Amino acid sequence: MRALACDILYTIPIELAYSHCHGRLSDIYGGEILTLPMIDVSQPNGMSVLRRIVEARARAAGVAVDEVFAPPDQLDRLCRLSGGHPRSLFTLIRAALDRTGSLPLDANLLDRTIRIQASDFGKSLSPLQWVALDKVHLDHKPLTGEPQQWMTFLRARYVYAYYNDDGGLRYDWNPLLAEVKNR
Repeated sequence: MRALACDILYTIPIELAYSHCHGRLSDIYGGEILTLPMIDVSQPNGMSVLRRIVEARARAAGVAVDEVFAPPDQLDRLCRLSGGHPRSLFTLIRAALDRTGSLPLDANLLDRTIRIQASDFGKSLSPLQWVALDKVHLDHKPLTGEPQQWMTFLRARYVYAYYNDDGGLRYDWNPLLAEVKNR
């Protein structure tokens, strides 16, 4: 994203990026339709990127990141649970901040916040959807037989896309789902 030299960045619904219209959209807009994957938090550089984003936001608020999280490894935990989705990370942090009147955010508060967020996130899933999500989690491949369900999973952030080293995409469920599943 840093190398983009443009005045306007168009975004489209994810359904269009994954649809049969993809080629036509490339022709209409005169370029490649880029999909931005999640930041891969299973890699050290991915965790580093998310930490730097949080540190910059904390600095802008006039606090050091180690004043926000106690112990500091709690930030890493939130980064992992965000699945590399910055908005999800800040949603978790915001939910924790809303539950307290002081800093730092301790492990007990974050545990409670994560339980509530995970429970709310997974409560609308049917048993059949859980089976499909388990399959995505194990295979890291898209669901090919259920296009509507697949789009729902992507749109609702139940599934995230990550780039492989070869430039292809791999998929995995949102890590918050593991929190629901393990309870």
